[in-house]
Amino acid sequence: MSESLHQPAVAAPPGNPSDDALMALVREGDRVAFAHLVERHRHRAWAVAWRYTGSTEAAQDLVQDAFLRVWENAGRYRGEGRFVGYLLRLLVNRALNLKRASVREVTAEAPEPSGGESPEDRLERARHRQAVVDAMQALPPSQRMALALRYQDDMSYEEIAAAMECSVKAVERLIARGRDGLRGRLAYLSTST
Repeated sequence: MSESLHQPAVAAPPGNPSDDALMALVREGDRVAFAHLVERHRHRAWAVAWRYTGSTEAAQDLVQDAFLRVWENAGRYRGEGRFVGYLLRLLVNRALNLKRASVREVTAEAPEPSGGESPEDRLERARHRQAVVDAMQALPPSQRMALALRYQDDMSYEEIAAAMECSVKAVERLIARGRDGLRGRLAYLSTST
């Protein structure tokens, strides 16, 4: 374990310090500042990881690994962009490097149906939702990640490029190919209703 983890924690600055201010303290081994960063960004990181993996356990592992890398590599953080981009880049890189031998089964809980919805309508909606999840899982990981960051996290192309460590043009191509792939895999839905 790193020696800096054994140092006494230093109180984080009062108020609402910026991520860069917290990272400056983390570089000095401040566990309280690190805890503030984790608390501030863990939900977003977990959401991205879950959308990529479709598994609670795998998402938790990815997030834990990403935050561990933030701690271990705090001295390398230069604050040249948003911390969230840095964190998501660590998370995305780890996620894209995963080699899964088996296909993951993804289940999504359906929201409670509105008043007059029939059981057949609920079943059809669940089938459509699962078809979308399956189509996303069938995409190459980089396309899946780019689409998730764009449409589920509402990140700009520039933010996605920073998180995925590629050019904006590459992000545009990934998203276009991903949309085409989804369109092709889901075309039957428009004819089945």
